[in-house]
Amino acid sequence: MSRFKRRKGDPLPPRTEVQLGMWDHLSRRATGIARSIAAPDPAQPAFVVLCSVLALFVLGFLLQASHAASTQGLGGYEHEVVEQARFRVAALVCLLMGLRLGPQTFQRIIPHLFALSLVLLVAVWIPGLAKPENGASRWIQLFGFSLQPSEIARVVLVLWTADRCSRMGERLMSSWRTLLPVVAMGSFTCMLVFLEPDLGGSLVLMTCFFVTLWVGGAAAKRSIYPFMLLGLAVAMVAFMANGYVRNRVSTFLHPGESGQVWDNDMAIGAGGLFGDGLSHGVARLRGFAEQRAGFIHQESDYVFSLIGEELGLVGMWIVVGLFSCITWFGLRMVLAIPDRFRALSAFGLLLCVLLPALIHMMVAVGLAPAKGMTLPFLSHGGSSLVMSSLACGLALGAARASRTAGAPTKSRWNPDGRIPQSQ
Repeated sequence: MSRFKRRKGDPLPPRTEVQLGMWDHLSRRATGIARSIAAPDPAQPAFVVLCSVLALFVLGFLLQASHAASTQGLGGYEHEVVEQARFRVAALVCLLMGLRLGPQTFQRIIPHLFALSLVLLVAVWIPGLAKPENGASRWIQLFGFSLQPSEIARVVLVLWTADRCSRMGERLMSSWRTLLPVVAMGSFTCMLVFLEPDLGGSLVLMTCFFVTLWVGGAAAKRSIYPFMLLGLAVAMVAFMANGYVRNRVSTFLHPGESGQVWDNDMAIGAGGLFGDGLSHGVARLRGFAEQRAGFIHQESDYVFSLIGEELGLVGMWIVVGLFSCITWFGLRMVLAIPDRFRALSAFGLLLCVLLPALIHMMVAVGLAPAKGMTLPFLSHGGSSLVMSSLACGLALGAARASRTAGAPTKSRWNPDGRIPQSQ
């Protein structure tokens, strides 16, 4: 039911009433909740977030070593463990660097970083740089390293959006004339990812962009509504033009048709309460033994099923609990940051990590169509692990930065202007 409010200046009792829309009503409710959960000091919840991320780091390394122990020979196992150790050391360095520097260090060069991310997204089509895999152009080979530009673009786009919101302020955020170029550039970035093709990645990127824009102060009709229309259009185009997407939807509706989904379900069900123990899972071996195309990739796309099989329901709840801690204490941390740009950056960066985690777990338990989405900090991978670590590090760096004075401005979570405007 809609609520009503008095217009400013009306005497009591009110002579005129204004009906609030659904988004305004939800925003007011969210604002009330936000005021009650905001931490007095952002450093306190930031410490819990950091500990949760480090716990996922350790668990992810154990899971990858467990997977390699039963799928690789002795030489392959040693190579895999060393490679994972290198990836996680690099990711840990990025985490600590982000924590030390914070997003404010890069604010002046964000436009240049954004332009560079667009160049990298285009580079997936350039011969010599492009590294096509499985019919998709999502990777580039640069200086001997494989990079996934969409992972980099996700972090940079959030920083760019937070910077635009903090510089534009409330007056400019309420005008289509000034907001339209921001929406156009964000949508263009999402479209480049969609054309790789990567439907899931483009929808995640789109969600992070538009939600950050809405939290930054843009009205729902200029952020949420365009997001819903654009997302629906992208999904419809992908469904009609891409047989691979139609096959994924059909598999979701009829899970018995896919060997991957069947093995995933069997792995989770076989784990029971406490699981079979590390390196004792057999679901990942079934595809090898039967030489079946598309066997389950438990080291990456279905690592949550590996957790269910080897650590059981208890292990799955531990992982869900760790990500829930990042969500809850991350929100408390964001609400306690006094600077607008840092707060928006921290919010968007944590969303970049938590949204793929949610999608991965929903796919694993059969609540969403199959999608090759890694589980941050746990899945096998280089670019996703490093960029997820950098995103969390920058978010934590925003919390440890000193408070800055400034004119109070409004934001989606702070309509009374408690968070000051970035200077």
